[in-house]
Amino acid sequence: MLAIALTFSLLLPVQKVPAVKPAVKADDSVVELLDESIAKTIEDIVGQTGTPNNGDLKVERNSVYAGLEALKQTGQERHAGSLKGWAYKIVEKPAGPNEFRHIRFAWKKDGGGSVLLGFADNNGWNGKRYAGGPYVLGGQGHTVAAKAPVEWTIVTRDLFKDFGAFNLTGILFSSASTGTAYFDHVLLSRSVEDLDVATDAALGKAKPKIALGGKIRNAAWADLIGGDGLKASAAFRTFLPVAAEQVEFIGANMPRQKTDLSKLARANACIPQLKDEDFETRRKAEAELLSLGDAIIPVLKAAADATDSPETQFRAKAILKKVGYSPSDILPSEARAGRIVRLLERAKSKEAKALLDKLAAGEFGADYPIEATAALARLNGK
Repeated sequence: MLAIALTFSLLLPVQKVPAVKPAVKADDSVVELLDESIAKTIEDIVGQTGTPNNGDLKVERNSVYAGLEALKQTGQERHAGSLKGWAYKIVEKPAGPNEFRHIRFAWKKDGGGSVLLGFADNNGWNGKRYAGGPYVLGGQGHTVAAKAPVEWTIVTRDLFKDFGAFNLTGILFSSASTGTAYFDHVLLSRSVEDLDVATDAALGKAKPKIALGGKIRNAAWADLIGGDGLKASAAFRTFLPVAAEQVEFIGANMPRQKTDLSKLARANACIPQLKDEDFETRRKAEAELLSLGDAIIPVLKAAADATDSPETQFRAKAILKKVGYSPSDILPSEARAGRIVRLLERAKSKEAKALLDKLAAGEFGADYPIEATAALARLNGK
């Protein structure tokens, strides 16, 4: 399977995309704590001094509740008590700057056991947790489901009623040491009605205020396929409610890219050698991969995520680190392909599926096959 994945990898010069979280105004009625820009959230949590390394966080792009990304967590837990810009006041009657009351989140769990989501109060952890499953909270939080959900499930809670007034400064994700937990669409709000509006917008259920066409559509499309994460996220939500009507436009404006087949062949030949028993063979393979430059970053990322060889994973991650990347970095081409494919997937029309078939076959270049193949599998219930 790894060889197939590598064949479809994009081999073009790349740069990191700055992960941008939506700007939050002091008087916003809804704040997205976790929805898009997952890589930035992971960076903020992992980079915090003193954060225990007893859990792993990754960007999940195949199984999401809304938008383009979700958070995947394995291990016991991962948390950060004080995140930059997080000073949200949980109060009974929110009205002023950064004042909120309600929380909404989507979660699910593979592998049984429990799933937990917690919130810090002024960098302290004093029982403000929600659990799905048999995890024993001991009075330190609320169990909202007897079993951890195996499909995406939305939970809406009244933070003030559950925990009283406090200052929300950080977050905790936990799969309780078993299986894999997924989190998405974590929103703070002043009212449940505000949450409903935000969720409808994220799912493409909100009716567009104006028709999408002409210069407005062209500008939104430029943002969607561009490198500004904030603009791309807004553009995605602009297209989402009318995705089925935009399939012809998407197909006519699909970015195409070329694959450097010679570098692809060299990279594919080197990857298996990273686990060779001979030290000199491993050394030469690593040197060859490094000599290919940024063009083979996607190949290394695929190898680092493969589960059939821990040795290959280890050495691929080491090479990525040397060239300034990590497996969780989202490349510009990956982000762009993901947005386009997700729009077509949400369209669910015959025309959209036909275009996904072309993308999966590589007709529009090497950016799309992996994303499109996964989308088609989801649409076909596989």
